[in-house]
Amino acid sequence: MSYIVTYLVPFLDVKFTELDNVIGLGIIFLVLGILYVNLNMVYINPVLNLVGFHIFDTRTADDRPMVLITRRSFLASNAQVQVVLFGDYAGLEVTK
Repeated sequence: MSYIVTYLVPFLDVKFTELDNVIGLGIIFLVLGILYVNLNMVYINPVLNLVGFHIFDTRTADDRPMVLITRRSFLASNAQVQVVLFGDYAGLEVTK
């Protein structure tokens, strides 16, 4: 996050009336969006944390990497959970 902030700080004083500033800010957001998607950071969301969800990097039973979104604050290394997949590498824990 600190890496991204260094690119955004110069845009704190952007005047949206100047086309060059708007284009530069648009390019920065485009690059950040591409980075978030390519680095699988899309699932990192502070809003989820505010409503009580936690994110874990884990592995499936067949040893595939997975991002697990759950309400648990701790996940044991041998825990088995029921998951609804929403992507190749992300899932939401199903609670009973």
